[in-house]
Amino acid sequence: MQNPNCMVMVDNCYGEFVEISEPAMVGADLIAGSLIKNPGGTIAPCGGYVAGKEHLVEAAAARLSAPGLGVEFGSTPGHVMRALFQGLFLGPQMVGEAVKVGLLTANGWRYNACT
Repeated sequence: MQNPNCMVMVDNCYGEFVEISEPAMVGADLIAGSLIKNPGGTIAPCGGYVAGKEHLVEAAAARLSAPGLGVEFGSTPGHVMRALFQGLFLGPQMVGEAVKVGLLTANGWRYNACT
């Protein structure tokens, strides 16, 4: 039986766009990740995210920002927003290409090992 006081937090770095379901869809209470890696298409210069149950997101935001600011403000300066949005646009394509290369390489190694 699951402990009702247990909270599941997942560091989802490099996990975005790779699987069909995200951790929050299968029971994680809180997920966090970097917007520089997968969702940022490797061109976003900064940023991160926290998602999940509202009270846990608010608690994380209170801890990760200045006291009293919560989720109202972030540390991302306005001049980087263009690169951030470009990264969000390119992210799924970049991840798809990385997964394809990984599968191709794995199959190549398997083929070479068998011959």
